[in-house]
Amino acid sequence: MCDFDYYIEEFGGCCFEESEEFGEYVDAAIEYVGKVTRGNADYEDDDIKNCICALAEVYLQVSGKGGFDECKLEEKLKHTAAIYLPPLLTGEM
Repeated sequence: MCDFDYYIEEFGGCCFEESEEFGEYVDAAIEYVGKVTRGNADYEDDDIKNCICALAEVYLQVSGKGGFDECKLEEKLKHTAAIYLPPLLTGEM
């Protein structure tokens, strides 16, 4: 599963300073990946973990800390997931 150590060491993330803060957003990111993959995600796969990390950063931006417009949340989530997830996994072609 994607954790804070993975976020820092493998993903190279720098938006979250503490594990607790990352944990606040990672659950929403995992839920979104489950939704778009219709439950077919392998959460040990590095592409899935990277997607979760990137989505957690999107949720952080939406929370106001990054200045992202909340109205565009779904569009931004979909775009971010498309970068990391194979089209066959999400049903997109």
